Amino acid sequence: MSKENTQVRTATYLADPADVHRVLLLYSGGLDTSVMLKWIQDEYEAEVVALTVNLGQPGEDYDVVKGKALQLGAVEAFVVDAREEFAHGFVAPAIKANAIYGLGYPLFTALGRPLIAKLAVEYARQTGCDTIAHGCTGKGNDQVRIESTIATLAPEIKVIAPVRSWKMGRDEEVAYAREHGIPVKGGSETAPYSIDDNLWGRSSEGRWIEDLTVAPHDDVFQLVTRPELAPDEPEIIEIEFEAGVPVGLNGERLGLVELLERVGEIGCRHGVGIVDHIEDRIVGLKVRDIYEVDDAYLLMVASDRLSAFDVVMNETIPQKGRVLTGLTNYWVSEFADDVPASLVSCDPVEIDAFVPGFLAETTWHGRSMLVRRAEMLALECVVRGRLAGQAYEEYVAKGTVGAMSVPTGMRLTDPFDQPMFTPSTKAEVGHDVYIDRAAAASLVGSDALDEAQAICLDLFDRGAASLAKVGLILADTKFELGYVDGALVLCDEVLTPDSSRIWPAESVRSGETPPSFDKQPFRDWLAAKSWDRTPPPPEVPDEIVRVTSDRYVAAYERVTDRALSDWYGE
Repeated sequence: MSKENTQVRTATYLADPADVHRVLLLYSGGLDTSVMLKWIQDEYEAEVVALTVNLGQPGEDYDVVKGKALQLGAVEAFVVDAREEFAHGFVAPAIKANAIYGLGYPLFTALGRPLIAKLAVEYARQTGCDTIAHGCTGKGNDQVRIESTIATLAPEIKVIAPVRSWKMGRDEEVAYAREHGIPVKGGSETAPYSIDDNLWGRSSEGRWIEDLTVAPHDDVFQLVTRPELAPDEPEIIEIEFEAGVPVGLNGERLGLVELLERVGEIGCRHGVGIVDHIEDRIVGLKVRDIYEVDDAYLLMVASDRLSAFDVVMNETIPQKGRVLTGLTNYWVSEFADDVPASLVSCDPVEIDAFVPGFLAETTWHGRSMLVRRAEMLALECVVRGRLAGQAYEEYVAKGTVGAMSVPTGMRLTDPFDQPMFTPSTKAEVGHDVYIDRAAAASLVGSDALDEAQAICLDLFDRGAASLAKVGLILADTKFELGYVDGALVLCDEVLTPDSSRIWPAESVRSGETPPSFDKQPFRDWLAAKSWDRTPPPPEVPDEIVRVTSDRYVAAYERVTDRALSDWYGE
């Protein structure tokens, strides 16, 4: 192609060849982008600026990559170390969200592409480039991630995707490289796997991987040890979290990048994180990838962490995660005939069918739920049967509960005439904000609000009746709902100590604070300390941790009439 040649533009952000003068090329140093660097100079008669982004790709020599770009004619070449920005701006939010695509893939390629495109825009503007070139093919999702980011951030900058249009296969690229003196990485002309990696993980596709009848070959596992070759003895690690983000490993406080790299090395050594996955492509394809997820799975195991006064504690509460998961499973089963839920299974065997390797990860058992993806309702659906907690504080201050009128003269723990539906908005930090019915309807629509209210009040009544049979009072609870296949269903935890206030009936007296089956011992101890309720929290005695753990276990066993030891995990 030459500048006189014309192309059919299928999007406004794609470049007209006549307008291409200075191109910022996202350059990896591999065959595709090395051929591209020379090809753009010749075919567009344009200057090329090379940009290489370090997201933690293992074993990469960036001085060599930069030197190769300049050798091939780039007028400038930049290497950007974006590991910290990637870790804190993209990986950390994904960890907090338990971001898993298709119940198996932690989105490391997807997470990296918008950052790469953002940096491309910044460097294109700094170096006076009118066009950005990338090496994505025409069949994957990465082209969409990169091009949509560029079009959003810099509509004045156009895009070219040579691999999508030049019609060169692997053999033609190798021939072009040899003709123009371009070194072929590794010196091999055998078609390799297409590999993309960063500090969050690696994906491989191509060759036999496209054949669903073929099991993984040994040569694809360049990062994770094959399970058959992994150590026979387990290695137990402890990861410390603050506000949902990992901050320490085995008692050593680490920066996020170093922590991810270290945990990844441990996971790789033990064969953790291999996922054989069929990926949906936005262009209408389904493509099979092998994902070596390494540290991603280790970091997304459920935690026994506890927060109090909106601060994450240093101590963990043993068995808390299993209790919350087991109780949710119990209540979903109890309500299953009338109210559907997003929960599919807590059975490790069934989860393993969706997440290969799960069965071997015994620390996940009993604290993991396989769920269907739901479009969440933008409300916290709180139902109150008794005056307590924030409702009591609001009542004392304003005479209302959830911005609604209630009778005068009520005391702490007194029952309402009827359970009250008091929705709130989901807050990023701190307590959620309670809103009136009009504001809730404006968020989700009147019909959805009516349906949610009816579901939640019915579930509260049934849960309260069931608990009353074992001498417990359901004071209040929070439900979360979402849409699955167009139906409003139960999501997240259900009637657990963390989402509900549950009291032993024999201890409830008007005007007094009764004991509850939750983290109350922890909160009571903290409340008695001269602590300003901001991080870092004080060190909590082991006895308080033990008593709090016992409360959680007692809640499970009293509600279900089953021993926690009978639930999955240990």
